[in-house]
Amino acid sequence: QYYVHLAELYRRAGDPRSAVFLLKEGVKRFPDDAELHDKLAMYAYQVRDWDTAESASDRSLQIEPNNPVFLYHRGKIFIEKGDLRAAAELIGEAVKRDPDNAVYHHDLAVVLFRLEYIDRSIGHAEKAVQYDKSQKIYWMTLGLGYLKKRELLEKNSNLSDSEKKSKQRSLAKKAYESFRTATRLDNRYHQAYYYEAMSRYYYGDLKNAKLAVERAIVLDSGQASYYYQLGVILTAQNNKSEAIKAMEKAVEL
Repeated sequence: QYYVHLAELYRRAGDPRSAVFLLKEGVKRFPDDAELHDKLAMYAYQVRDWDTAESASDRSLQIEPNNPVFLYHRGKIFIEKGDLRAAAELIGEAVKRDPDNAVYHHDLAVVLFRLEYIDRSIGHAEKAVQYDKSQKIYWMTLGLGYLKKRELLEKNSNLSDSEKKSKQRSLAKKAYESFRTATRLDNRYHQAYYYEAMSRYYYGDLKNAKLAVERAIVLDSGQASYYYQLGVILTAQNNKSEAIKAMEKAVEL
């Protein structure tokens, strides 16, 4: 506990490298302390010392192979190393052992999204917001999953055009509701306003789509994609002159 406490003091003082050095000494003295190895792994993670992070995390799991915290931390290291499949497997094991943990569900959703397992990603994102509705990033991840699923429906040849449009519209609604929840949690979350605008455009709610993207632009006027989305919406509203101005601004940026 002395090593853990002092390492935390180093971290608070903005010196995580000293925390790593200290914990390396600690695990030499207490080689069978799983928590100490895990702490070393996470401080090494912070300073991007991947060799130390991996070896310490592996040792913590060797001692306590079913500890969900240790499984989750090993998964996070795999993400940084670019091994998303291993990350999904480890974080998935953490979820099995601690199924009510919103953080685990969310981070697994992100990894699965990057692996293009969209339905599974959505399932875990829905669990994340079920267990913790207060995190804007969880709602963002969920909304992005719905948008991606909507996009993938274009390639589904088993659906009729009317079925496809109906499902896409339903997903667009779920998406904008998710992004809208994110902006209610943080009314300066410009990325969420942008995606809300995109989702409302797909849904056919052009008025509120325009309001959302204009809010995104107010919050961050340096994003070309925001002006492009505004131009798309204005074009759909037959406001060609303003649409051209928006597109020109997008090109300028």
